[in-house]
Amino acid sequence: MDKNELLQIIEKAEKDEASELYLDRKGIESLPIQIGQLKKLRILLLNNNELTHVPPEIGRLPNLKELYLDNNQLKTIPSEIG
Repeated sequence: MDKNELLQIIEKAEKDEASELYLDRKGIESLPIQIGQLKKLRILLLNNNELTHVPPEIGRLPNLKELYLDNNQLKTIPSEIG
């Protein structure tokens, strides 16, 4: 999945006030900072991608209860995830 496709999905999720976003197995290498705009998001699946880092903006998701990051290339996660 290229960056433009991912941005379109995030924009649609924001417009729809999505509470769940399933982005597992999409070949995502980096997560755009716009992910922090999804204020209604409760569940975010990012399993089985190629992520090397997660932007700190993910800590701005006040309703996020479940975050799945298994099977990526992460060495650290931002402290904002808490």
